[in-house]
Amino acid sequence: MKVNAPKPERKKPKKVTVRTIAEMTGYAHCTVARALANTGNVAEETRKRILQIARDAGYVNEKQPVIAIIIPLFGPEISTYNTSLIDELVKHLDCEGFRYELIPDHMTGRLNEKLINGAISLCYLGQLEKEWAALHNIPLVCINDYGFNLNQIYSVSSNDRQVMTMLADHLLAGNRRRVIYYELHSSTKNQRERKAYFYNIAKHADMEIVPLPDKRQNWGVFVKNSRIDAVVIPSEDPDLRIYAELKDYGLRIPEDVELIHWFTRKISETLMPNQFCPGQDFPELARQAVLLLKRLFRGDEVVHDLFVDYRIFQSGSTRA
Repeated sequence: MKVNAPKPERKKPKKVTVRTIAEMTGYAHCTVARALANTGNVAEETRKRILQIARDAGYVNEKQPVIAIIIPLFGPEISTYNTSLIDELVKHLDCEGFRYELIPDHMTGRLNEKLINGAISLCYLGQLEKEWAALHNIPLVCINDYGFNLNQIYSVSSNDRQVMTMLADHLLAGNRRRVIYYELHSSTKNQRERKAYFYNIAKHADMEIVPLPDKRQNWGVFVKNSRIDAVVIPSEDPDLRIYAELKDYGLRIPEDVELIHWFTRKISETLMPNQFCPGQDFPELARQAVLLLKRLFRGDEVVHDLFVDYRIFQSGSTRA
């Protein structure tokens, strides 16, 4: 009988301490400690040299790591999506005793001037990860974007396959088969995946996806005349013009037509309290992102990206 040899244990990298950095740089322990904490009287060139060596060596202040929260450059409006995620991330980082800085994505080059131990990205266009390895030597966790499982870059994403399957099942259970799919953004990972999953399900479920009306056309008139059963807006930022024009035309939501968009606090609860409403689990996305960073700090092996299921809000209740 053939017996497989036991796999050798994976050795974790040796912990890098302040004393390690002092030995590597030749500076006194107290000087290194002040430079790493950015306190005390340390010459700027000395501080930069100590920080560079500490970063290259993978030094992490285990008592209070410093995390960069990288955010996309906001336009004239800040979306509910970004504010919800930032709010939850700050809560979880505070609970872990981590310090954090908000860094716009066009200023990530400055991370090389600081002692940043890890980063969490809220950017969702797939650009940051491509240049990360060339700029930085710290772990990066991307929320709702691509992770490459290389150079310590991983992702935590909402489970778009799960939510689109639940959405289709809900529509089919109500015999709603003539649907408008209205995507406000098409350039993000989530939007591309949601659309692909939903269109594939519709193709095999005898569900018709009706083209969007002309921009000048009244939504109430179009939905009524075209016998539309549901309007799906897979985003946290609903187009309230659609809601207003449906109501003004006398259409009841959801009795006459379902108007489904991702859960937006106050808007969803106030305007459409009985409507089937998927929502990203922002607290869990943030929690998993912070836990993943902690694993990377410890040197744990991470073999795959993580997915977080959506929650469904309906009739004042929430279910997983």
